[in-house]
Amino acid sequence: LLLSGISLFAISTSIRYYVDPLEVIYTVLIVFLLVIIVASYNLLFIIVQANINLDSAEKIVYHDSLTGIANRYSLFKDMNQLIKDKKEFKLLFLDLDKLKLVNDTFGHNKGDEYLIHFATTLVEHTKGQGTAYRFAGDECVCILIDGSKSIDIKHFEQAINKGMNTAFQFNGVSIGESEYPNDGDNPDILLHVADSKMYGVKKSKKIRAIGWID
Repeated sequence: LLLSGISLFAISTSIRYYVDPLEVIYTVLIVFLLVIIVASYNLLFIIVQANINLDSAEKIVYHDSLTGIANRYSLFKDMNQLIKDKKEFKLLFLDLDKLKLVNDTFGHNKGDEYLIHFATTLVEHTKGQGTAYRFAGDECVCILIDGSKSIDIKHFEQAINKGMNTAFQFNGVSIGESEYPNDGDNPDILLHVADSKMYGVKKSKKIRAIGWID
């Protein structure tokens, strides 16, 4: 009887501590899958965050902080790409007339609003045709691609004047143009040609304003 009791105890003990190998494998697989899921989630989060940071950095680099439109770095990048692709385009160099007068009369905050509204108007009127950029200060540049040959500066200027629905009178804008490849084959030459024409327009306005010519 004693031996029988000991045998039964040994059997019950071995049953109690017996572990099914399949259950072990199943448990290990579940843990492994959980680790993979957590690691994948963390990796996905890192990738998404990196893309967000990259987009933010790109926006800072290629967009003007005041107006929100593309800046001169973006301008040169786009021009170089268009020239590399040998794609014809028209470049408009625009300079706001009498922005200093707006700043002096209404203050620099109003002057900034004036400039922001002008930039927004440019974006609206180049949509579907090209891109507007803030070049520096009160100067902006537009690259017009689709149907650029048929775009008339006078009509474009009239559209800008009409779109400038500001809280004060719009003082106008002087515009010069150049075309790739007719006027040059690199960004500096094209900008120089358009800039020179723009200053010619501005000078003519000043001459007319002081009555030197009718």
